[in-house]
Amino acid sequence: MRRSFFILIAFLWALPLSAQVKAERVAVMPIVYVGVEEPGLALGAADALLRGIQAELRSRQGQFQLLDREDLREVVKTRPAFDESIRLAASWAEMGVTKYKELDSEGAVKSLEQALAIYQSVRWELVEPIQMAEVMMYLALAHLDLRKDLARPLEIMAEMIRLDPTRVLKTGFYPEDVVQFYDSARDTLERELRSGNDVEDAKRLAAVADVQHVVVATVLPNAGGFTVLLHWFDGDQGNFLPVESLEVLSLVDSGMEEAGSRLTSRFAACLLEPTPVTDTVSSSTGDSAWAIDLNFAYVSFLDFPESQVELFGNYGATFGASFLMTREFEVLAAAQILTSIRDNDGFLNDNFTTLRGFGGVGLGYSFGPFRADMGMLLEASTIGDIKVCDDINQIIPGCNDDPSDYTVYSYDLLVGINVRPRIKLQVVKSIEVQVGMSGSFYFFPLSDRDLNLPLTVESGVQYRF
Repeated sequence: MRRSFFILIAFLWALPLSAQVKAERVAVMPIVYVGVEEPGLALGAADALLRGIQAELRSRQGQFQLLDREDLREVVKTRPAFDESIRLAASWAEMGVTKYKELDSEGAVKSLEQALAIYQSVRWELVEPIQMAEVMMYLALAHLDLRKDLARPLEIMAEMIRLDPTRVLKTGFYPEDVVQFYDSARDTLERELRSGNDVEDAKRLAAVADVQHVVVATVLPNAGGFTVLLHWFDGDQGNFLPVESLEVLSLVDSGMEEAGSRLTSRFAACLLEPTPVTDTVSSSTGDSAWAIDLNFAYVSFLDFPESQVELFGNYGATFGASFLMTREFEVLAAAQILTSIRDNDGFLNDNFTTLRGFGGVGLGYSFGPFRADMGMLLEASTIGDIKVCDDINQIIPGCNDDPSDYTVYSYDLLVGINVRPRIKLQVVKSIEVQVGMSGSFYFFPLSDRDLNLPLTVESGVQYRF
């Protein structure tokens, strides 16, 4: 049975894919990983997948300028001190291979590690991946001979498989323990590919090509065929975007080419969309402990200093706020402003204004969309001058001409207890409509409380943040 039949097509670089007039440069790096049993079929599938990716990018000539393999090699070769670095690394590599063949494994490790460090610094794998894989193979074998550090040769051999998937270590050509180690490296690489991609390596690759995007395409076997994964690194975010995947039944060229085109199209279409304007005001979830309400209020004073004045109304608005300590218990505050209505017989000479403030606590219980509340609050109020005409015969000509014709009542401060029951209906998650009434009893001032017992009817809405 196949153990690790999968393909890695690594690394496409692209500048930010935004709807601009100038085309963005896209570089394609052909690195593949294939399984052991059918390298020819796997390599063909990798090429087909790569063609599909390139074809989709070429079809968007207004947005992308595609760099082929040779163009990418030229970008790397023109980096400063590239030729000198390669000559120095080649000398170290030749020395290390010679020492390995002379059975000087320790000397081989030192020389080959030096060569590999130089190759990696100039990204030699982007130019000659096969030659770099050759150096890695000798370095891994030298480490295995020393038996000092098994983690390092495992890392090197997995990277070797990335660079040259056709390089297979088989029993009969290599010792059994080396072949087993090669199989472990291949399994390690497959687990890494399934779990994700190296963000730091993507950043380094993007820096070499001077681009902002890196795309990694991976094909992994599954129970019914193969899964093609496309990972897109966004340099602006400094991380990979959510992966896109596609299931294919076989590695035939047409299916793989179509998969590469479709997956690339998904990312390109998303990245080319204009950036949506961020809404600076978030929607309410209705789950906050804070709420505000606005109500229409109608008030009558049941006790009035002049007995001949029948009940009259005061109308206005109540502005309130509440904070739920628990689902049943809340802290309340409110302010109310009222203006009076002339009584039926006309004894009230002028309209007057009432200002009321409330603070206290409330208990409530919800049943379905309905909620019943009962509040107990402390009230402090102030009332403007109340002018009451003393003689009914003076009402028609008016009492304003002679102050002796009317009595003025002033209430600078009234303090009392307010009881307020309400019923609420939840319309949407954050808005409730409510109706209620309240009654107050003023206990301050301690004497001459001839204006008392305001009875209030209210209706309005509550908004919960």
